[in-house]
Amino acid sequence: MNLKNSTIMLIDDDVIVAMVCKKTFRKYEPSLNFMSFSSGEDGLVYLDAHKSEIPNLIMLDINMDGIDGWQFLDEMQKIEVSCDVVMFSSSIDPKDIEKAKTYKNVKEFIVKPLNQEKLNNILKYLPN
Repeated sequence: MNLKNSTIMLIDDDVIVAMVCKKTFRKYEPSLNFMSFSSGEDGLVYLDAHKSEIPNLIMLDINMDGIDGWQFLDEMQKIEVSCDVVMFSSSIDPKDIEKAKTYKNVKEFIVKPLNQEKLNNILKYLPN
């Protein structure tokens, strides 16, 4: 798969998770552009300032300091940014999974940690 022009943005306040994700994507898809932000606020600032450079996909944690994943999704709508999202969380609460389904841009709910099978599920949402 040629993903040279594809970009994934990870928003997760756990720096270890971010590092593992970056290394995993680099290992299996080295041509993929990968960026990460450690807070929802920073991710929103980037998206608002770079509306012509929106990533192809956002991997979004739910439970973060500051604004959480749900607030991030609501704020995305307010700043009129449209991007597919994969919820990437340690939560296994059925209420979170059901809530994710209420957002039209949320394509999937993936439970941490990232492995090759989950990575492949994420990659299917990127353009070929």
